[in-house]
Parts: sequence; C-alpha cells; structure tokens
Amino acid sequence: MAGRARFHYLSPLSFKEFLKFRGEKIPEREEFEIYRRKLDLRLGEFMYKGFPETIEMEERKAREYVRELIAERIIYR
Repeated sequence: MAGRARFHYLSPLSFKEFLKFRGEKIPEREEFEIYRRKLDLRLGEFMYKGFPETIEMEERKAREYVRELIAERIIYR
C-alpha cells in the first residue's frame, strides 16, 4: 500500500460504556440516588479515562495523555 493511508475513527466512550468496561453496575432510574456518590466519582475519572486507549492506563499517565494529546494538540491549535 505504498502512498496510501487508512484512517479509522475511534470515538470516545459514552459514560454508560465506560461503566461497563469498569465492571460497574449501571443503576436504573429508581436507584440513581443510591449510586449518586459513586457515579460522581466515576464521572470525574471518566473525564480523562473516557477514551478507549486510556481506560487501562494508570491515572497519572491517562491525565498526561489527555492533557498533551487532546488539549494541547486540538484545543490550543
């Protein structure tokens, strides 16, 4: 394939997908208040680990990845 390139778009995970990957229970609407605190914590984690490539990374590396590759290359360009 000289001179050709293939691109594959891999979109970020949805919060629901993120919870599934983490093995977390996805609460029903009626159970939301019971799980609210845990979901709030996971939402914070989701902000930097919501990408398929970062979900297995340790926290520090995931934050660095998002800061360098996402914020600096996309937002600030």
